[in-house]
Amino acid sequence: MKTQTHKNKSQAAFSTLCWGLYMFVNGTSMMLYPSHTLEMMGMATTVDIWIRMAGLLALVLGFYYVQMGRYYFAPFYSWKMIGHAAGILIMTLFYLLGLAPATIFLLCLTDALAALWTAWGMAQDRKKFTPPTMAPGC
Repeated sequence: MKTQTHKNKSQAAFSTLCWGLYMFVNGTSMMLYPSHTLEMMGMATTVDIWIRMAGLLALVLGFYYVQMGRYYFAPFYSWKMIGHAAGILIMTLFYLLGLAPATIFLLCLTDALAALWTAWGMAQDRKKFTPPTMAPGC
């Protein structure tokens, strides 16, 4: 699919690229310092490989987000907001079921802010990049 030429001016693309960098940082932290990362979130530490594998997944997803932001793949931005909303709902459910500590809401907050930033960016992009309509009779 061909990308658009206004990628550098897109607010939605920039928010997606920033989320990708955030995912890079989280993924790197989970891979290199898993116990410290878990402790910061108020979770039990582990020497199991799962936390490092989750970090690898976050790192790969971060790469995808950065690329979607760099190359202005507009359909992805709506999907991103759906993913953030689903993440918030699932993390809240984990808390309500007693599977996660209250600090999980820090992650919910970052998801909510990222979704709002992308939604705002998409609205700004529509204002900037939607061609003007022709007046009737022209």
